[in-house]
Amino acid sequence: AIRNVSRDASLIPCIGPASEGSLARCFILDPSSLAGTKNVVASVSIVDPEIGLQPNNVLSKEKFTTATKESDGNASQSTTATTPKKQSAATSISSAPQQSKSDAIQLQLLKQQLASETNLPSSPDAIFDALIQIGSLSDLSTALDLLSTATHLEEGMGIRGSTFHYRVVEHCEKRLDSASKAHATSNNPHLRALRIKIVYHKQILSAYDVLHNFEARHLATNMTAEANGAADADDSTPWMKEALGWIEASENVANDFPREIAAATHSMSTAALKFSTFAKSCMPLTAKDIAAIGEQDISVNKHPIHLIDSKRDRTAALVHIFRPLLKDIFVFKVVNNVFDALGLTKDCELLQLYFGEWFLSLPHKCWANTGLVVRWLQELVVHILKGEETEADDGIAEGKGRRILLGRLYQFCSSCDNLPRAFLLAATCRQAVALATKQRETKTYGKVLSADEVLPWDCLLRKLRVCLLITLRLSGVQLGSFPVTISNVDDGSIFSIYQWAARDELFLSHNHNEISSLEESCRNSSHSFDPSIEEGDEPARWGLLQQACQYRGNSMVLADEEPGSLLLYLSRFNDPIKLAAHRVLLLGEKWGKDPQSIKVLRDAVPALHFLQESCEEYQGAVTTAVCIELWQTRIRPVYRALLFGFNDVPELSEDIVAPLCLDSNWVRELSGVALVVLSLLAPTAGQSTTDPSAGEDHSSAVATMANVATFALQKLFGDDDDNENRDDTEIDIGNSTWPKTRDDIILRNLISRALPASPVSLEIHKAIVCATKLTDDLTSLSYCVPTFTGVFLQGSLFQNMSLPTEFSELQEEFINDVVLKKALRAEGPLIDQTELEELETLAYAWGVERTRLRAQFLLHMVDAGKDDMITELANMSSEQLDYPLAVEGGLEIACARLNRIIVELKRAKIFRSILAMLDAETCKWIKKEAEKAADHLITSAEYDIGEDDNFEWHSPPLSSTHAFVLRLLRMSSSIGDSESSQKSHSLSILSGSLRNAVQEHGELRDYDFDWIG
Repeated sequence: AIRNVSRDASLIPCIGPASEGSLARCFILDPSSLAGTKNVVASVSIVDPEIGLQPNNVLSKEKFTTATKESDGNASQSTTATTPKKQSAATSISSAPQQSKSDAIQLQLLKQQLASETNLPSSPDAIFDALIQIGSLSDLSTALDLLSTATHLEEGMGIRGSTFHYRVVEHCEKRLDSASKAHATSNNPHLRALRIKIVYHKQILSAYDVLHNFEARHLATNMTAEANGAADADDSTPWMKEALGWIEASENVANDFPREIAAATHSMSTAALKFSTFAKSCMPLTAKDIAAIGEQDISVNKHPIHLIDSKRDRTAALVHIFRPLLKDIFVFKVVNNVFDALGLTKDCELLQLYFGEWFLSLPHKCWANTGLVVRWLQELVVHILKGEETEADDGIAEGKGRRILLGRLYQFCSSCDNLPRAFLLAATCRQAVALATKQRETKTYGKVLSADEVLPWDCLLRKLRVCLLITLRLSGVQLGSFPVTISNVDDGSIFSIYQWAARDELFLSHNHNEISSLEESCRNSSHSFDPSIEEGDEPARWGLLQQACQYRGNSMVLADEEPGSLLLYLSRFNDPIKLAAHRVLLLGEKWGKDPQSIKVLRDAVPALHFLQESCEEYQGAVTTAVCIELWQTRIRPVYRALLFGFNDVPELSEDIVAPLCLDSNWVRELSGVALVVLSLLAPTAGQSTTDPSAGEDHSSAVATMANVATFALQKLFGDDDDNENRDDTEIDIGNSTWPKTRDDIILRNLISRALPASPVSLEIHKAIVCATKLTDDLTSLSYCVPTFTGVFLQGSLFQNMSLPTEFSELQEEFINDVVLKKALRAEGPLIDQTELEELETLAYAWGVERTRLRAQFLLHMVDAGKDDMITELANMSSEQLDYPLAVEGGLEIACARLNRIIVELKRAKIFRSILAMLDAETCKWIKKEAEKAADHLITSAEYDIGEDDNFEWHSPPLSSTHAFVLRLLRMSSSIGDSESSQKSHSLSILSGSLRNAVQEHGELRDYDFDWIG
């Protein structure tokens, strides 16, 4: 009992429950006692309201002269303090709730002392004294866990090993014995919980001591030699040789490999494992675990202790637990002794999991030292086989399906994304299985064949070979949202092998013709082989694969004993249509990441045309699906941003795309690709018509499209029932190829969700795209399209829209402007029919007849002096060309041209004889018509085209004008227009007379008349 406290003792107030009135709970904290060997925190009951509740009240010796402390043994603990008589403070014995609070304070004090940053005295003795003062068994159980994982004991106080924790466990055992004697007949759950906790900690101590003793003996040997690969590589089997080859290839290809090595090497530091780290890596006992442990398990003193669920945290212990396997045969049993102490030797599945995680954490040069590793796995296999023999004798194994030896490691390798390490691990496991089963084969006289047991591992290694080939060949590219593993590839709904092959093709070239030639060469090559079957096991062949991963630059040329493209080794996936479809999608994806490189998007156009022209029954569905995806995800958002801003297109970066939208050349090139995509979607939308009600049958088109998609999926991927009934857990045996070609999840999804475009909506979108290509001024475009605000939205292409019922004045002005600009920019010997189709598409969407548009374009071309380019257009029939409009406008142009010639001839007296030959009335009419057209014809000298700086007008030769007039005469005669025929006839006579005069008067050539030709 403590009789006195120092003058510096403090009173810490704690307000009690309201049901107790003004009663306050207080505690005495005596710093002078804390500095000694005992920590005093005593509860005090104060009922004198004069003292009050002021924090940190300083109490003199006279105020507190007595403090008694009794063991709570569960027993109550109380402290009584008396004050002088002049004060009315009185003390009372604390009740059980008060004692519980006192124990909580003691536990909290222990936690503060174990903190790395604390002002409280913290030493091993002080920590132990704080533990002794904890009276509650439940708090003692908590303190036991707390002390086992306290890193401050080792890092801040210099405690080494488990000695201190042995002392803690010993104290807890004494308290348990004392409490058990006092409550021998009671069924106290706290006694049972503490007993189980003590057994748990004894197991941890036992396991740690085994490991610690090993590390203490071998610390003199520099363990970094393990990370430096002191021994020679184990290439005793072909699989081991191949594994080391893949490791070397990975080092040469993968950029992140050195960082992985550095991280793994760090885990192989020379420091011994700290006890707190080991305790933290063990799964703590929960109340549920304690309740589930039976009395028999407690008496056995060895219930299983698993490592913690966090893979990263438990690896810190695993690198030390399995470290003896990297030493020599004399410490080989240390690993098993550690797991035996933890009660895990019977859990072979868990041991395999731990082994796999440790194996992958090794520095890469340690992988070569697999001798003891194989030996440990071999003993594990023997243990499993003995267990199976016992079960067979007892009849337990009946009804069990096929199993794989070291099956947990088999699954581990199948789901491991670190493929070079997984391959070496699988090769190590195969070697261990082979050695163990050969012994059993000899023992059973061939009843059990070793070849059957290692066959699943052979198949697994071949699958890993394929995964390594793909990932290293396509290194630096994100191959999907999930890592490439055997299990993910087998899933069938995560990756597309066709996409990987298409990526490899694009690495080599973007040219469709070159890629088609490569595909054909791979199909006919005699050097093609499948690495997923036994023929790929030959060293020369897997060596070729490893070369193909490191040197892919010359893969367009197939030569003997030279590495080739992926298609040379994945010939089952050499499907031109599927590969072309994926190339289109990949090029669109690449362009989306770098929109400025419009050539990348143009490279997709030949592949799109190839899909359209294919003779396969399902090509239509594939083409439609790919075009819709390219339009929806890549092209459509750009046009929405171009016309309406970036508010509703979050998928685009305004900083990158906005400057490109101001580049007219970039927009024109994008529009060219967009028109190709929309044109390829036209067959799904049905026949185009000017009838505004054409969209009424769109719902039936949706049903038709669904049937087409179902048929295409059947042709492409076979019966869905086959895919649904397949067993993904079935083991591939023998020469079964892998991966399966049963499906392509990307194309399947695109085809399944494809919708037919609305014919009217399709024409409206094509018209707007044409408009953006034909003109840079889009300010008036919104007034020309009734449904303008609804275009280029996510679903606008598939929704019915309405065509304009009449041709508005704004639309006519817009079309006249773009037709004129198109004529001014036209170059070449003949008119580009594609450009003419763009104009026709725009005109059709706005209700303008194609014949009228062609006539307008013809007149602008002639007005610009490009007579040589209109031959094909001028020879069209009246059903294709608006003859009345062409004749009416053509006569104006002819009059303007001839009037300029006459005016120039009048300037010189020498040519009056020529003018006298011309009909005066005709010349007067020509002058009148030319003056009327002066404000809208380029031919007129008064007209200023100034909008297009690149155009320079030159007067066409007189012979071209005469030929044009003869065309007008033919057109007017064919439509029976006598008045126009008469005018055309008069012009033809006059232009003919001028032409003859030029030929007769050679002196005309001495004058700089550009119309002479």
